[in-house]
Amino acid sequence: MNEESSAFLLTPKNLRITLYLSLVVAHLLFGILYPESIAIAALGFTFFAVLVLIQLRPTDTQAIKVEKTVHLDK
Repeated sequence: MNEESSAFLLTPKNLRITLYLSLVVAHLLFGILYPESIAIAALGFTFFAVLVLIQLRPTDTQAIKVEKTVHLDK
């Protein structure tokens, strides 16, 4: 494995995404295997799915910058 590809895989953001995705799958499997605990599985699935989506949103929220200029002519 290249240095740059392993460095990319070991970033904290990618590790968090991987962990949250594995927990999403774990709660999905828990809900399938134990249907009597479907509420707990659904809450866990939803919680970790939201965390994955939060991690995947763009980090640069101010990408569009509008500069307003005022011209005062007298």
